[in-house]
Amino acid sequence: MEPARRDPMRPGRLLAGLALAAVASAAIGIRIGNPYLLPLLNAAPAYLVMAALVLRGRRAQAVVAVTWWAACLGIATTILCAADPWGSATAAVFHGSDYFQEMRRWIETGTGCESTPACFIPAHLRHAAIFSALAVLTAGAAAIVMGAVLMNYMAYFVGSLAAGAVTPISTAIVAWVPWSLVRIVSFITLGVVLAEPLAFRLAGKKAPPRRALWIAAALIGLLLDVLFKTWLAPKWPPMLRLLVHG
Repeated sequence: MEPARRDPMRPGRLLAGLALAAVASAAIGIRIGNPYLLPLLNAAPAYLVMAALVLRGRRAQAVVAVTWWAACLGIATTILCAADPWGSATAAVFHGSDYFQEMRRWIETGTGCESTPACFIPAHLRHAAIFSALAVLTAGAAAIVMGAVLMNYMAYFVGSLAAGAVTPISTAIVAWVPWSLVRIVSFITLGVVLAEPLAFRLAGKKAPPRRALWIAAALIGLLLDVLFKTWLAPKWPPMLRLLVHG
């Protein structure tokens, strides 16, 4: 009788591997300091896991796994950007410095695109449309790279803000604004589901049904993101100013 083979997709092993890969890719990419290489390093292990789970018909587990990877990447990159041990975070993170300056002005003045629906809604729609198209056209590969770019410059902002704050840990927690977390999970859900048709076609398999409910859930999440941001964003700068300046 042959010994039972170990399942490489076992949840505990999978989550531990993704966490290690997220931390290692962030550290190596930031150390190298190349803004184009960093998101590729970040995305590669997450995509391999997502594709393997999707092709096994484990859609929910794929969404959970990529969400876990995004959380680990966000935490690792925030810490590395706050500490900036090699002095290369600014060079490594695409759009990081510009985004930090934009968000810093919003925190200090309370005005800016972040709390102006007429400004941020078109930007959200544009990002969602590009992300969805990339997921469909590349079986999710380019969408995960785009997700890593977005995660990294958000983490750069949070880490840089926390580095100069009176209460750095509290600042980092509050600066990862709740509406952005809703958006991240919604994007991940869209990315996994929209990757399925091409992924299964390339594998010569039939894609599983019942994608409409998942897409609807993701779209509801994107709507909640806009509603939460419209309601909460004007209240956030005073809290962050207090945490940053004491």
